[in-house]
Amino acid sequence: LALFDKQSADFKPYYVTPIVIEGELTAVSEVEGVRCPDVVYPKYQGWGFTEVELDPISMTNAQQAIELSDDPMFRSMLWTSLLNSDEADLIVLLDSFASEKNDRIINQVYTHYVDKLNLLERQGDESFKEISLRLENLLWQQLSMNAEGDSSQILRFEKYVELARSPSAHANLVKLLDDKEVIPGFTVNQDQRWEVIQHLAVLNQKLAENYLQAEKQIDTSDSGRLAAIAVEASMPDLAIKEKWLAMILDNENPLPLSSQRWAMENLFPANQADLQEQFMSEFLKALPMIRATRDDYYQRTYATELFAGLCSDVAIEKMRSALDKDKIGTTLSRFLSENIQMAEQCLEQKITTD
Repeated sequence: LALFDKQSADFKPYYVTPIVIEGELTAVSEVEGVRCPDVVYPKYQGWGFTEVELDPISMTNAQQAIELSDDPMFRSMLWTSLLNSDEADLIVLLDSFASEKNDRIINQVYTHYVDKLNLLERQGDESFKEISLRLENLLWQQLSMNAEGDSSQILRFEKYVELARSPSAHANLVKLLDDKEVIPGFTVNQDQRWEVIQHLAVLNQKLAENYLQAEKQIDTSDSGRLAAIAVEASMPDLAIKEKWLAMILDNENPLPLSSQRWAMENLFPANQADLQEQFMSEFLKALPMIRATRDDYYQRTYATELFAGLCSDVAIEKMRSALDKDKIGTTLSRFLSENIQMAEQCLEQKITTD
């Protein structure tokens, strides 16, 4: 247990004591008589498996602690507690994040923001647009100012591509593909070009089809072939989804597992929940066939990827109705159950927010 005083220039703890948790409540007599802290952190310098929910006073001061502390591990743990809180203001927190230099924390926080925005979009919460725009602007500013070409710049570029939703961000991505925009000290490599093209495809940018055909001619490697599959599968086009439905369920002339897996992982991005629900009945109906004809590894991918991110009563009811272990087996049942649980959590959060 560590106690912090925000008067400290580098926000180091002024009191640290080991504690043993026993039962629902644990009295910490060691801190009796010690001056009142601005932040209390019960898992200081230890990850373990304990989730920490900050008390109201510590929550209020945690953002300042992040800005002042020179301890990356402590900052990371504070970010975890803040970002997992339902009370966190994701826009206000960006002010503390803008100056972060640690690659691990940059990746941690931006990954959380990407996941949170995808969740909000699936829930139909329009607030994701304002948060996304603020993140885009911050990332583009940081990319433009950093001429080092270092690992943090690579991380920020990858997250910018994932987050890009606004017309101005789309325009920046297109300019990068056409070599009409240059990020100082940074060169977009082949894998990153594929990531940009796929994101444009997800957003239903018609020009993504042109880039797809051109890039397939340039990159004929195995990784290029898989990237092209991801681009096509992620397009919000009914005919394309029907094509991949047929290929995934084809037992006569099946595609290689790597191709099918890549398609399943990218078939239903966050902005295509309606298409996912439209096709889920066919994928659910095929579960007994998948059990009979595919190995456990394939079954895991099928049940995990095709039903991930769903967030409606209708989707939950359909998945529950298919959850018959005698018919679909242990592997499909297990991973379908996990998606049901996540869908229930998503819907519960949506109802609470509304």
